[in-house]
Amino acid sequence: MNATRYAHIGYPKNMSTTLQRGFFDAHPQIRHLGIGVGSNVGYIDEEIGAAIELYLQYCRDFRWTDQRARLKAAFERQLRAADEDPQARAVGLSLEHLSFSYTPDNIDVTTKARRLLYLLGPETRIIMVIREQWALLRSLYRECIRQGYPGTFSDFCEYAFKFQDRSFLLDFLYDRMYALYTGLFGEGNVLVLFMDELRAGDGLAWAAPGRSVVSERLAAHLGVSPLGGGLGHFNAALSEAELVVKRELNHSFRHDLGNRQYSSANTHRISGYFTHDLGVSLPQEAFMDVRTKRYLIAQARELAARAPGRRLDYDVVPEVAEGMSALFSESDLRLHDLIGRTPGCPEG
Repeated sequence: MNATRYAHIGYPKNMSTTLQRGFFDAHPQIRHLGIGVGSNVGYIDEEIGAAIELYLQYCRDFRWTDQRARLKAAFERQLRAADEDPQARAVGLSLEHLSFSYTPDNIDVTTKARRLLYLLGPETRIIMVIREQWALLRSLYRECIRQGYPGTFSDFCEYAFKFQDRSFLLDFLYDRMYALYTGLFGEGNVLVLFMDELRAGDGLAWAAPGRSVVSERLAAHLGVSPLGGGLGHFNAALSEAELVVKRELNHSFRHDLGNRQYSSANTHRISGYFTHDLGVSLPQEAFMDVRTKRYLIAQARELAARAPGRRLDYDVVPEVAEGMSALFSESDLRLHDLIGRTPGCPEG
């Protein structure tokens, strides 16, 4: 039996962890390779983890060329295992960074997509979850604060717009991402899901009693049975007041996105790369960032409890807001032409 290959490519802040843990890893008919195997950052093995966390996201072409045959062989072993498993109907991965480049040291999304094609093949079913871009930006900004970013939302947007040649901004033009992936994998293999159809209020939208819309849509795309019930929630969000305090703490306690230029973020997630691929001991700071982040989050929660009414400021310089909104509006119209539905009108 040939199991369906799949790749959930994001977008970020669109139920990614919920889908990774609550659907892909939890489904008895899916051999999920990662992220989300047993934990929010887990993989099926170290080699696959290094391939997804490092080689797909950061690795320059010289290094990729040296290693791609080995990485392909690692994926082929997992794909064969799925094909030989009578219970497995689908096998694949989930990585929201396939739809955007989080930091400037990420390689371009077009290169990531071509590498995904090499590893999984042209018949791979692509899953793309999108939402209104300004809502996405605000949510991503809050995540960046968790990850050490000390700036304001206006700073965040101004960098994205004025340095769009290297920022993630153009990755949020959904028509371009859709065209990229349909060009490589075929229109019939790319499923676009809209958050406003998957959610109802603070919970899931239901297609039938006990069966969520997202579960039904994913199951149909992958050729597996829908999962009953909810999908769970695996990321506890910080409140607005806690985020205000965390951002203030980020100025004094630098980590991850607040580090100097020649450093990395989330180093603890590629520990297997150092030990397995390079054969070296972990850098001394490998777990320092994540420890600092967790300590500061705990401090932010404690301090915010004393002033729970504090809120983040989401104001943006008018010329930046107008320029970004124009980009989003034009992209949404083009996406509407491509798939016959628009994800919504961006806000100012």
